[in-house]
Amino acid sequence: MSTKTLVLFDFDGTITQSDTFPMFLRYCLGPMIYLKVLALLPTLLFYLLKIISAEKAKQSILSHFFKHASKEKLEEKGASFIEWLHLRGEIKEDMLKKILFYKAASAEVAVVSASPDIWIRAFCQKHQLTCICTEMEYTDGIFLGKLKTPNCNKDEKKHRILQAYRLANFSPIIAYGNSAGDDAMLSIADIPKKV
Repeated sequence: MSTKTLVLFDFDGTITQSDTFPMFLRYCLGPMIYLKVLALLPTLLFYLLKIISAEKAKQSILSHFFKHASKEKLEEKGASFIEWLHLRGEIKEDMLKKILFYKAASAEVAVVSASPDIWIRAFCQKHQLTCICTEMEYTDGIFLGKLKTPNCNKDEKKHRILQAYRLANFSPIIAYGNSAGDDAMLSIADIPKKV
């Protein structure tokens, strides 16, 4: 039996100070976001009233702002956004120290996030972490407005972790989360940590 440690981190509100999805939209669109978001008010209202799922709302928002964008351009934007988060102190220093500590101890470290791969993958590449997140679908390198995977939140987090890892190969399993969306992930950990 392996004694390798598996450490799972939620991203928004756990590694970061707050939700990065609206921050990324503001980062990309600047003040114009407030005009452009008006067209999305019905979608946001339907989501708040639980008429549509978070996944449908997320897909609609991403499609509205980024449909027909190239994967290359979105990845460039994601990488620069992560640098911007670091510079602004939006990445929690204590959590980054934990990540680096576990990496130095040869643990398997993964970020498990509902946020899109545009910037989550950039963060994981920067810190050499495994990336499990909501993935966007590209056709010939162009985003056409659809998600490739279900929204990686709640039970889907647990499902995606079980797809990626054979948990019997790891001991202990440590998970960090901050919200109800992380509870399913925390439930599979030997050491769950709500931050």
